[in-house]
Amino acid sequence: MNKTTIPVKGDGQFQWSTGGWYGAQIGATAWLVLLGIAQVYKGHVLSGAILTICGIIPNWIGYAIWKRRDRVQPYPAIQMLLGVVFAFTILAIVGHDQLLSPLTIDERFGTGRQTYKVLALFPAMMLLFALMERSGKRRIAQQKSRA
Repeated sequence: MNKTTIPVKGDGQFQWSTGGWYGAQIGATAWLVLLGIAQVYKGHVLSGAILTICGIIPNWIGYAIWKRRDRVQPYPAIQMLLGVVFAFTILAIVGHDQLLSPLTIDERFGTGRQTYKVLALFPAMMLLFALMERSGKRRIAQQKSRA
């Protein structure tokens, strides 16, 4: 039996989109998996395993959220996904930092503990998405009042 999932329609800016969901999910976690594999290749097995696992688990959780899109609104779901990826990114960076030399993701962020600056991206994105959702709700309300 083929059951078609009808996603819950969002009441603001965000709507369910396969490409948008998996693009965000994979885009936010791929670097952890790739960096973990690179660490294993360099002989840092424990650190590499932590990084890889911290990249894989949010994808499992993201898939579980996606499978429930018939019961979950898209905006809270994307915020939940960002929160999960944020938590696992913290675990990855702190775990790596404690096991090995401080992590350098990109020289533009500096070296060592300056890498923690990358964590500021997550609350910034969550705030941006909140503002976008609020704006979308306002726009939809205005359109309804004109009709």
